Amino acid sequence: IPEIAAMATDLAFILRSSITGSNLILLQTELDLVEHYVSIQNVRFGNRFTCEIDIPEAYQNCLVPKLVLQPLVENAILHGVASQNDGFIKLSALQEQETLVITVTDNGCGIPAKVLDMLNSPDKRIHGGHLGLYNVDSIIKLYFGHKYGITASSGPDGGSRVSVRLPMTREEKSDAQGPDR
Repeated sequence: IPEIAAMATDLAFILRSSITGSNLILLQTELDLVEHYVSIQNVRFGNRFTCEIDIPEAYQNCLVPKLVLQPLVENAILHGVASQNDGFIKLSALQEQETLVITVTDNGCGIPAKVLDMLNSPDKRIHGGHLGLYNVDSIIKLYFGHKYGITASSGPDGGSRVSVRLPMTREEKSDAQGPDR
């Protein structure tokens, strides 16, 4: 079955990437991982959501911690759009002075106020799950310090927005690459 073969290939790419190379990778490589992950989830959820990656090429040679965006997209799928027939997830990025801000937005049900308070607290604690978001924030702070990390918000009519703040560090050489490069 072609879908199973494609899923196996996507999964192999993700697993290979997670155990090889540096802990910091090019944003382009991280986006490739997200695309493979989304491909797997689209088979699982019967293409009930779409994912748009709208990140300027100018940022794609920035260094990011490996597998820092996949948990954000996973939460957007599982807690946001999984129960919808027309789910939409978007990844975007912008530069604020010397900071790269990567945002994952969705049109799902939103993030409960209690979880938002935890995610936006300087002293993030794990309450009833959300380990992936906590781990992403912890990894970012470990690598880059407490001025970086994640923030989250929800719209009044639903939808969520989780932003990752990272230092704008560019890789000019091609040594921070994915497993197939």
